[in-house]
Amino acid sequence: MDRLRRRAALLGILLIIASFLVSVPARGEPLTPGRAAQDQLFFLVLALGLIIAVVVEGLLIAAVIRFRRREGFHLPSRVKTHDPRLEFIWTALPVVVIMIVAGGSFYALQITDTAPEGTVHIEVVAQRFLWEFIYPDGTTAQGLLRVQVNEVVRLNVTSLDVIHSYHILEFGLKIDAVPGRINQYWFKAEQVGEYHIQCAEYCGVGHYSMVGVLQVFEEGSQPVPYGPAP
Repeated sequence: MDRLRRRAALLGILLIIASFLVSVPARGEPLTPGRAAQDQLFFLVLALGLIIAVVVEGLLIAAVIRFRRREGFHLPSRVKTHDPRLEFIWTALPVVVIMIVAGGSFYALQITDTAPEGTVHIEVVAQRFLWEFIYPDGTTAQGLLRVQVNEVVRLNVTSLDVIHSYHILEFGLKIDAVPGRINQYWFKAEQVGEYHIQCAEYCGVGHYSMVGVLQVFEEGSQPVPYGPAP
């Protein structure tokens, strides 16, 4: 019976680990520096969470098995109620974990919130139910944003009516478009291709149709690193 309980406890721990692993989304290779920083922070927190879960659940299961009521079991005559060393450990370890997560968070924010020099500024204007892009030379486009691969782009996002949310899943990019306010975010697309733009904030009956496309083209394929195809 004891062997069966130990196996059941081990199976429970494995199921907990498996549940964490299957919950990790298939994120693929990061396509921008901001997405890479987000992924590093995500997996750091996930690893710490897995370690804490295994340790806590392991101790809980071990205590349940060891101190379960059974024939011949007697509570100890003296119960230890204070242990300064143990209390120091369970106070210090959470502090260490919080410091690690805080350090990883500040590192990620430093990357995502600090654009390199020489960025191309593109205005993103949201309105129900379309995206309008205004390039540095004054040209405009609706629903289609085109930039050169490895070009650093700063988006200045705003809205003309209600709150929208500019979202590109592959880039880990999601920024609110708020009337009367300009929110900024930068990215550098590191792979040529087309990426789906969508509104991630419900904005009315036509919300489903508020989509667009980001086209990342080869370097040198047109005179300027942005704008409509020649």
